[in-house]
Formats: sequence, C-alpha cells, structure tokens
Amino acid sequence: MAYAIPSEEFLAIALLLADGNTAIRLAEVVRRADRYQKEVSAHYGVSADDFRGAMLRLGIEAGFFSDADVWKRGSAVLELVTLKQGIGPMLTYVDVYFNDEGEHWCSAADLGMTDDTISRRFRMADFFADPANDAPALVRRFLHAAGWKTDTLRRWLESEFWRWEEQHGRGTHS
Repeated sequence: MAYAIPSEEFLAIALLLADGNTAIRLAEVVRRADRYQKEVSAHYGVSADDFRGAMLRLGIEAGFFSDADVWKRGSAVLELVTLKQGIGPMLTYVDVYFNDEGEHWCSAADLGMTDDTISRRFRMADFFADPANDAPALVRRFLHAAGWKTDTLRRWLESEFWRWEEQHGRGTHS
C-alpha cells in the first residue's frame, strides 16, 4: 500500500499540530503528531512512524543533516531544525510519498496536481516568505482562510485518505 500527501497539505498538518508556531522544532512537531496519531488510532502514511520518517527525509534532502547523522543520532537530529526552516524546502516538493519501503519527497512537476493545489502551494510560499507572518495567530488565521482547519488533521490519516482519493480521482504512485 502506498500513497502521497501534497506538500502544502503536509505543511498545513505540521502547522496545525504546532498551533501556528513556526519557531517550534521539528522534533516537537513529530512528538505532537505521534500523540495525535495515538489519540485517534490512525496514522499519516503507511505506518505510525511515517510522519517522523517524512521529516527526517526532508531534513536530509534539504541538507540540514546527513544520513550518517540520522544513523548516529536518530530522531534527535530533528531538534536542530525549526518548522520555519523546513517550510521553504517542504514547499519545493509536490508531495511526500509513503510506501512500505520508506518516505520520499517528490519534486516531479506533474503528479496529477490541479491548478488549485499549485496556487495554494505558491500562496503558502509567499505568505511564509514575509518574516512579519511568523506570529502564531497570523499563521492560524492564514491556515483557516485558506481552508485548512482542524479537519485537515483527520483528512490525511490513512483511514480517511482513501475516501479523499476516490473523491479527487488521484491515484497512488507506484
């Protein structure tokens, strides 16, 4: 089983978990994701560790740390990076792909994205390019105005994903 979450949706999930606080460390976002996944008995990705794996893979691909660092220090490397630092690199990708072999950030330009998802990704990038928009209240207001509310957290859990895929006609990557 495999599927992908658009990068702007994954970022929205992280921002919602962080309550709009972009200064939060990726390690804390992952801890909050872990708690949320346990609360609802579902997960993002193929397994409960995939959210963490996606953040680790992002850090490696963005050059925040290396594979060797992850092998040596594990998830502790996520303490080195804030959510704010991860926003730009995250939005350079189209989506994050999950399968039983791991996680991968996809940069291919045409993976079935609609104009709406592309413009949402660019609007997010523009918003976060302005340092004045770092305040948690502004981030929460932006997310809500763009349609990302707390139901976004549930929509992308593996149990809900398949309904979204059917509604939007997007196939999984294989």
